[in-house]
Amino acid sequence: MKKMMFAFAAAAAIGAFAIESANVVGYTTKTIPAGKYMMIGVQFDTTAGVAMNADEAFKLDKAGKAWESADAEECIPNWFATAPHLMIPKGTVNMGYTDLYYAEDACDEDDGYALKPGWADQFGMLVKAPALLSGYGVWLVAGSENLTVTIAGQVKAATSDTISGGAGYNLMRLPYPVAINAGDGKLDWNLSAQAGQAWESADAEECIPNWFATAPHLMIPKGTVDVGYTDLYYAQDACDEDDGYALKPGWADQFGMLVKDAVIPEGMGFWLVLPSATTATVTK
Repeated sequence: MKKMMFAFAAAAAIGAFAIESANVVGYTTKTIPAGKYMMIGVQFDTTAGVAMNADEAFKLDKAGKAWESADAEECIPNWFATAPHLMIPKGTVNMGYTDLYYAEDACDEDDGYALKPGWADQFGMLVKAPALLSGYGVWLVAGSENLTVTIAGQVKAATSDTISGGAGYNLMRLPYPVAINAGDGKLDWNLSAQAGQAWESADAEECIPNWFATAPHLMIPKGTVDVGYTDLYYAQDACDEDDGYALKPGWADQFGMLVKDAVIPEGMGFWLVLPSATTATVTK
């Protein structure tokens, strides 16, 4: 498994950073400490230019063991508790997740119950080509050991793409494998209609108390979930202290101050908490 992963990664490295061109192949690698949760973004397509499923997207260097032997009637009890765990959102967080576990010996009932590496359910049964929800990231949880995951594929050829989220908590991902500032002009969040009002006027000494409670909320992970998030809120009138305290639309902190340096890391997902549904446009 490791040899296959690194051979794939080495071949992909040739085009890893030249994302301006079409038909570029690249890869992203993340390491997740044992037992930790990380938001992961699949920011590549297959070489055929279509969205990846979980089988195609993730190359892992660890796997759980689900069966004692091919003749066993039942999988090893609770085998999945220490295996790499993939949580695929079904939509906003209230809709739940599809839970899968990576096994060295998932049971393929369509192939004579043969045991083979792949994503399995809790009963150790192989789940083939699990679909990833368009525009959404996933949770990847390391098992009992540190986990390295490589995501490799073709960079989207289109110069722009969209991501859509519903009202509530959305575990989103950007479509291109680069780190990007949340306030960059390449990200049109389309949030003007639901932006919060942070200030009564340009002359106010303090922002409106608790203004951010109903504003769109961006949570950028600092690493695994235990490390925390950078919290930003979309305001129609964020205060730019570098521009004479002018009020302008953008991502702000709880005090209504414009934040210009909040970078969404390459290869990672983020929470986008929305009062109502929206579609954002991302440009290369």
